Amino acid sequence: MSTTMTDEQIRALAATAKPYSPALLQWGPERTMDGADAVEFEHQRRMVSLRADGLIAILCPVTSDDRRPGRSATARA
Repeated sequence: MSTTMTDEQIRALAATAKPYSPALLQWGPERTMDGADAVEFEHQRRMVSLRADGLIAILCPVTSDDRRPGRSATARA
């Protein structure tokens, strides 16, 4: 670390922080059924739209075969 943060800077940042709710997704047993890719794509469309509308703060799709295909964080309303 090269930047030193003062106690006041940390307190000021903490005072403006927003609460978020993380979501970790996992593939279900029907992931390979016919039509699943189309359903997933429409889900991605919805998530990107929610992000564009400011309802999702962080959207992190994972493009590997990991059993956890995506992550998101939503701001509390």
